[in-house]
Amino acid sequence: MEDIVRLDVGGVNYTTSRSTLTRYPNNMLYCMFNGPWQPAARDADGTYIIDRDGPTFRVILNFLRNGKLCLPKDFKDWSLLEAESNFYQIQELVNAVATFQQELAIEEAMKDREDKLAQLKEREEARAARECEFIEIVAKTRDVAKKGRFKYIGSQKTLESIPYLLQFLIPYGPPTMADEYFLLEDVERNGEAEEEREHALIQEDPMKRMTIFQQVTKLGFELVSASPCPDGESESWVFCRPVQRQ
Repeated sequence: MEDIVRLDVGGVNYTTSRSTLTRYPNNMLYCMFNGPWQPAARDADGTYIIDRDGPTFRVILNFLRNGKLCLPKDFKDWSLLEAESNFYQIQELVNAVATFQQELAIEEAMKDREDKLAQLKEREEARAARECEFIEIVAKTRDVAKKGRFKYIGSQKTLESIPYLLQFLIPYGPPTMADEYFLLEDVERNGEAEEEREHALIQEDPMKRMTIFQQVTKLGFELVSASPCPDGESESWVFCRPVQRQ
């Protein structure tokens, strides 16, 4: 029967074989159990006593049994394991601990990078979700002059997609290509356009406003604000839609 060895390491009892303890040459355990350095301390039952850290010796003994480092996922006592490995002078274990730590550091760095990228993506998605395009349409009436004004504040591209409002903003008479070009150029430059029309177009025919609003909502806009302006003579409608990011 193989020579069985009982150990008391720091108050923790272990039972193993002599061949396990002497698996790797040129270290303290090899010399203690296969050479002139026989352990001096033994108890009444013949158990060898080693005054080192007991729980950590379990990792060392498993390395001698398996030829590889076996650690729990939540292992944290790296400094203690390094100290015990150096004490027993098992170079193969010292190398395994160093390699394991390097691999763990690389994994942690990669995980940290992935976490940061995920957080960045979440922030970007949240920012994109918060990015909205707004347009404002203001209608102003003046009872004395029987005139009314429509004002558009927004982008040129969006105005081109609201043909009824675009035609209304082109001054007087049937619109021409030149009129439309100059109007859109003005919107691109200033971000707004305004035109005065007969009062009846605004106040007495609400269907004209509804036609404009229908065209706006078909573009994905939602009405977020409808209120009278501070001057008491105007009404303002603000529409919003999420920005379509490419």
